[in-house]
Amino acid sequence: MENGGGWLAWHSGLASYPVDSSYTRMLRGYFLSHPEQHKPVSYIAAGNGQQGTFEFVDEHYFVHCDEENTEVFLRSASTDGESIAGWRHRFAAGRVSCLTPAHREEGLLHSDFSGWLKREIEWLADLNSK
Repeated sequence: MENGGGWLAWHSGLASYPVDSSYTRMLRGYFLSHPEQHKPVSYIAAGNGQQGTFEFVDEHYFVHCDEENTEVFLRSASTDGESIAGWRHRFAAGRVSCLTPAHREEGLLHSDFSGWLKREIEWLADLNSK
């Protein structure tokens, strides 16, 4: 990452890493917990020029995120609470994007989520844009 490139940390890519590791420092966030039961989770656009909300039954990830040093673009809400669901930033010469949604087929096939995933992959691959 220090020499360029892109890194997508997608749901379990945020979990099981030491909080003080170089990996979590690069991500500027990490997994905290999730409820045992899958429930409807709403995902709300929080920036990045995007608008809208979408919902599906999911494993609602709760995360720690260094909001002051990254761009939060997606938030989540369920009966269990609210959290950050997507953030991105430059890291040295590279880019890092973190996403928490879509742990089940319903979410993976949801067109709104697919659109967010596509946008993030395109952002990670386009190192010449802002």
